[in-house]
Amino acid sequence: MTMDRDVDSTREVEQTPADVGSETAPSDRRLLLNCSEAEEIRAAVVERGVLREFYFDHVARSTCLGNVYKARVVNVEPSIGAAFVDFGGERNGFLHESDIVPGTSLENGGSSPTNGDSADSKADRGRRANGGKRRSIADLVTRGQEIIVQVNKDGIGTKGPTLTTNVGLPGRYLVLMPHIGRLGVSRRIAAGEERLRLRRLLEDLHPPAGMGYIVRTAGLDKSKAELQKDLRYLLHLWSEIQGRIASSRAPSCLYRESDLVTRVIRDVLTPDTAEIIVDTDAAFRACHEMLGLLLPGSKLQGRLRLHRGRRPLFHEHGIEPEIAKTFSKRVELRQGGSILIEPTEALVAIDVNSGKFRDEEDPEETAFKTNLEAVPEIVRQVRLRDLGGVLVIDFIDMQEDRHRRAIEKALRAAMREDRARVRIAPMSEFGIVEVTRQRVRPGFGHANFAPCSHCAGSGLVRIPDSMSVHVLREIRDALASDDVVEVIVTTSAEIATHLLNVKRRDLRALEDETRRKITICVNRDFRADSYQLQTVRGDARRPASS
Repeated sequence: MTMDRDVDSTREVEQTPADVGSETAPSDRRLLLNCSEAEEIRAAVVERGVLREFYFDHVARSTCLGNVYKARVVNVEPSIGAAFVDFGGERNGFLHESDIVPGTSLENGGSSPTNGDSADSKADRGRRANGGKRRSIADLVTRGQEIIVQVNKDGIGTKGPTLTTNVGLPGRYLVLMPHIGRLGVSRRIAAGEERLRLRRLLEDLHPPAGMGYIVRTAGLDKSKAELQKDLRYLLHLWSEIQGRIASSRAPSCLYRESDLVTRVIRDVLTPDTAEIIVDTDAAFRACHEMLGLLLPGSKLQGRLRLHRGRRPLFHEHGIEPEIAKTFSKRVELRQGGSILIEPTEALVAIDVNSGKFRDEEDPEETAFKTNLEAVPEIVRQVRLRDLGGVLVIDFIDMQEDRHRRAIEKALRAAMREDRARVRIAPMSEFGIVEVTRQRVRPGFGHANFAPCSHCAGSGLVRIPDSMSVHVLREIRDALASDDVVEVIVTTSAEIATHLLNVKRRDLRALEDETRRKITICVNRDFRADSYQLQTVRGDARRPASS
């Protein structure tokens, strides 16, 4: 087994956990888990009242990211160096030749690579041993062949999920890669002495030959015993998957990634988190159990609390307006400038405008200060919206090279906290910075909006079930006021139908709980995603929001 100093694991970047290596004093960081609506589970990280990270899961549109499948190759396309694989999803998965580890077919037992290929890097996996010629996709897989694959990118738009045969199973501190016989440490652990200590610990664990492991960021400062426990768990998990391989017929799911609550506790929670707040009893019990399982003896269990306020959790902490801003193209800056974000088919264009900001008489200083203020907000919006692919950021023109370098340096520093893999090109003479960012699942906008039937896809309209959940949250917020005796919602026929049918039980329960009246009215002139909410206080009726 060899040591790898620069392990480049996609899964480690995608699912890099926060550093929970040691107990630290609580900060102003809060983790909020909104589980009150069964259709949509949401998680938010808030620091100093600002939304920093946002995650969600739609139950009706569950993700297959991270799942492991026994699949069958249905088509091989040498012209694009890829194969299309039936893994049991709605659309066939896309398997590129660079994501195939040679020697991992079921004919070889599906457990480890053969012929010494385990030491190859991803760039070298498809190359022949003789002459260094690139191996064709037709030499790696054949039509009808059964293979074990993992989804490393959800389908987005018309594209199917992206697959890999390089299976990676994340634990609390380690990532097991059964087909790559290398050991490594997450690049996020920068300290040289700690990296060396962890590499030695990995060697002392004596993992099975032919299997690879990466120490995740959460493994920082962990002992040999803690890593050994995680190793045993991952080996047991892989053993169970291998048992299912023999007893399952392709296509079938062999391993399913954890739900959002578990993933957030495992991958996002930090030791300085001041509070973990959930809004349902079931989620509270699940979090308490996960904290006891993953972090036994941690003080974080004492920071877990159940939200019992009358207002919804995200309204109470001012999160809903921040989420709503992620649907807007324009984001205002505090000093008067603004950012325009325009996703297109090929790339995402981000434009910085000075707007009303006139702090300096010198245009160069005005441009520099506006650009500098825009950098952290651009990075925050990119993360919240999960923008991926090619991002083109058009900063306000600056003449001085020192200002360009300062903006570029600030952008790189702000991007370091991003869990996705990011590459940043130097700023051009026109003030343009090109960024490539890894995207592994559809963003919140894609999941909550559909192409508008009135504009042939040039705009977006919020889908009825998502809009109904949003309206229900607004009703809950309106009913939190003591003097409100009735809430009247006027909306389109689509949303009203969903509320009066799918959400009828929730509306009735809310009326019984608050002893207030909720009335749903239809206005056929309303757009599909519009509504008006009125509250009745005594005899007076006045609009509350729309």
